[in-house]
Amino acid sequence: MFASGSPSSFFTRDGAFFVNTEGSDGELHDYQIAYTFGTFPLPQYLIHPGGSGFSFSDLAADFAGNMFALAATQDAESARATQQHIMRGARIEDYLPDLRGLPEGLTRDQFQEEYGGLGGEGTRRVMGEINRRFETLWSPQARQ
Repeated sequence: MFASGSPSSFFTRDGAFFVNTEGSDGELHDYQIAYTFGTFPLPQYLIHPGGSGFSFSDLAADFAGNMFALAATQDAESARATQQHIMRGARIEDYLPDLRGLPEGLTRDQFQEEYGGLGGEGTRRVMGEINRRFETLWSPQARQ
């Protein structure tokens, strides 16, 4: 989250997963993990610390970072291709699709009510849209 060298630890409480990590105030806090995505070695954890609320755009941006890291480190060929793409003048749009129209700033209650929470139909629908945008962006035709 905001961790600037502070240790973070993961744990469960009442069947839910939490992380104890540094908040924007510089103090350690417990945050419930709302959603996880990505794969080893760079899984991402979406938490709801308050503030601006749940953001599907933040989720998509984190996913873009994971995809970039995977492309840059997956194997020598992929790393070379990524480096060459950057040297040719890569743009943010090459790695992050258009995020316009994604729900932003949802409170926990809004997220539950409007999207059915983490496993809800609404969440699956928006995640499907995010995946569709990335599939178009990361297709072999788009990478040439």
